[in-house]
Amino acid sequence: MAYGRVDETIDQVQLAGLIAKTHMLSPLTTQQAEGSPLHHFVRGLIFSAQLLDILQSLIQNGFHAAWGQLVDDDGNLLSPENDIIVYHGTPRHTWETRSFTYSLIRSRDAVLVIQCRAIVRTVGGDLKDYAKKVKEFCPKIWLIAECCWAKTSERSAQIKKDAQSAGYEKFFFLYDHSRDADVTPNRPGWRELKQAIARCIRPTQRRKHARRGRK
Repeated sequence: MAYGRVDETIDQVQLAGLIAKTHMLSPLTTQQAEGSPLHHFVRGLIFSAQLLDILQSLIQNGFHAAWGQLVDDDGNLLSPENDIIVYHGTPRHTWETRSFTYSLIRSRDAVLVIQCRAIVRTVGGDLKDYAKKVKEFCPKIWLIAECCWAKTSERSAQIKKDAQSAGYEKFFFLYDHSRDADVTPNRPGWRELKQAIARCIRPTQRRKHARRGRK
């Protein structure tokens, strides 16, 4: 399928809008922040919620995206909290208020789990442990960062390699940034992310998971 100028314009608008909503808070997570910085969990939650809004508008073919946890068919085993779960079918249970929606998704219905981070400098033990635990429920897991804190392309490439070694199938980021440079939007990475999402929600994927659930 051809990728024309209209598609490129849509990519630029989506990525620029997402960065504009999140980047203004990035300094609040650094040591340079005055006073008490914004809590890293909250910063990551803001980013994942913004990304979830966009992915929900892109996902179709009977698939959905939600914030929640994965659970076995009997409701006994729970995964860690998942920033974004791409799944088909209906949740086992959902808590919905005016402020948030949180769902329990059956493991057999999940096709992808996305772990979001506001800033990724290194792939440390916490990210490795998370991937190991989630893979018991869903084999496909990605790591998406708002900011890849790398001063060189070689460093960002190494972070991607480290993420894959830790168990993340793919690593994406919205922009790279250092204390000495301005924000550089990662337009090719955004396009690659959207294309990868499209492959995950093909109707054939739904049939594959239906067969897996009957075993």
